[in-house]
Amino acid sequence: MKVRLELLGEDDAGDSKQGTQAAQKLVDSKVYADAGVPQISPSSANPKFTRNGYKTTFRVVADDVLLGGTLGLYAAKDLKGQAIAIVDDRIAYSYDAVGVLVAAMVKAGSADPAKYLPVLAKTEGYKGVTGNISFDAKGDIKNGALTLYTYKGGNRESLAVVR
Repeated sequence: MKVRLELLGEDDAGDSKQGTQAAQKLVDSKVYADAGVPQISPSSANPKFTRNGYKTTFRVVADDVLLGGTLGLYAAKDLKGQAIAIVDDRIAYSYDAVGVLVAAMVKAGSADPAKYLPVLAKTEGYKGVTGNISFDAKGDIKNGALTLYTYKGGNRESLAVVR
């Protein structure tokens, strides 16, 4: 079965008023929980994203609670408090977000959200390019990882994968 995926994107520009308008456009387009259509964020790290009780909301990145504690512990324990810089290279999980969605459609045998949403929620061990993806009951990625890199002589080297 062929399926056509269409990206519907809206920008909140970091402004609550624009955010409300952007959200309303997506709701009117039958997106969001009220329409039963899943949303999988490749970048939202705010814990509130998956903690509002919506069964349609997922993320393929670790949230700020996990990242902040894990990075702080890593910096103190492994880097011994050395000076560090954080650079976001925006190689931002979008491919895996689409991939896990398509895998759920294939497994459900349908592009109807009512049929593939329960399959998506039970995702366990999807082999994405960023690693294995499984969702917990809130829609957060289980065992989310962050890869740390260092630069030596102008070359990027993997430093660690922290969970």
